[in-house]
Amino acid sequence: MAKNKMRRGEPPIRQSGVGAQATKPLESTRPTRIDATIAEIYPNMSGGIARINLPTGDYTYRAIPFYITSSAEIVGKTTEVVGIGHVVNTANVSEYISNVRLMMNGAVMQELTTDELVIRNQYSVLDMSAGMVGFWFPGTRFYQDARHRDAFALGTERAYGLKLELQQTAAFDTGTMELHCAPLFVRAPKATAFTYTTERISNTFSAIGKHTFTDLPDGDAIAQIWMIADGVTHLKMEVDGKTLIDCNRIEYNNMLIEAGRDISAIGDDWLIDMHWDGRPRSLAPLDLPAEVRRGAKIKVELTTTQANTEVQFLVLHSGLYRDVR
Repeated sequence: MAKNKMRRGEPPIRQSGVGAQATKPLESTRPTRIDATIAEIYPNMSGGIARINLPTGDYTYRAIPFYITSSAEIVGKTTEVVGIGHVVNTANVSEYISNVRLMMNGAVMQELTTDELVIRNQYSVLDMSAGMVGFWFPGTRFYQDARHRDAFALGTERAYGLKLELQQTAAFDTGTMELHCAPLFVRAPKATAFTYTTERISNTFSAIGKHTFTDLPDGDAIAQIWMIADGVTHLKMEVDGKTLIDCNRIEYNNMLIEAGRDISAIGDDWLIDMHWDGRPRSLAPLDLPAEVRRGAKIKVELTTTQANTEVQFLVLHSGLYRDVR
C-alpha cells in the first residue's frame, strides 16, 4: 500500500518569542515591595504637565500606578475612603489627567490616553484598586509562566531616568487635588531586557466598504494591534503574503473570550493580540534580507460601514529594549 505523503504547506508566519535561556538570568526570587515614598511628584509644571520621578538602578518595577485625591467631595466623581479622603473614581480620572507618558532615558516608551490605559488593563484583566490607573509589567495574569513575568518586569539597572508625565486638564484643581503614586517593585538590579513600547498610526477611510492599509510598522516585533474605530465589521490581515486573520469581529473575539480576556472593555474595536494565550510570542519584524528584497509587509483589509471612518492603530511592540526603543 502506498504511503500518504504529507504535503508541505506555506511557510509559517515568523514569530519572535522569549526563550527559556533568555529568561533564566532574569528570574527574581525577592519579594515585591510597595512604597509610595520613593516617588517624587511634581504637579502643575509648565504646559500643565505633572511629573512623577522614580528611582533607577536596583529597582525593578512590576507596576507603576497613580491616583488622585480631592480635599472636597466631587459629587458623582469621587468616593470617600476612610483615612485617605475623596478618591477620584477610575472612570473619572481622564477628566483630570488626559494623557500618560512612560519615559526612560529621556525617550517615550509608552504613550496612551488615560481612557486607553484603563481599557487596556481591563481587557487584560489587570485590575487595580478603585481610582488607580497605571502600567503593569506585565501583571500576574498576563503570562502563564512566572519566568516570562519576571523577564518583562521593568528593570532599570543602567537607566538614567524613569518618570511618568501626566497631562493635566483645566479641570485639575491644584488647590484641592493631589496626585499619588505607589509603585510595586523588587529591590534587585536588572537590566531593561524585555519590555513594551507603543506606536500610533492614524488613517481615515472615506468610503464605505473594503479598504487596504499597508503602513503598519513592521520593523519591530508586534505583540498587539489595537484598531480603535467604529463600524469595522470584517478584517483580513496578511503577514508577508500569508493570511493570519480573515473573519468578522464576533468570530475573532471568540478566541479572546476563551483566553479570559475581557472584550467588553474594547467595545466595537478590534484588538489583534498575539499574546492572547499567555505566551509572549509576537509577530517577528519583517527585516530578513529576503523579506526586505521582496518588500514584505503587514497588509490589513478592513470593511467599514460608515463614511469617513477614522481608524487609529495603536501598536504595542515587545522585545528587547535595545530593539524596540
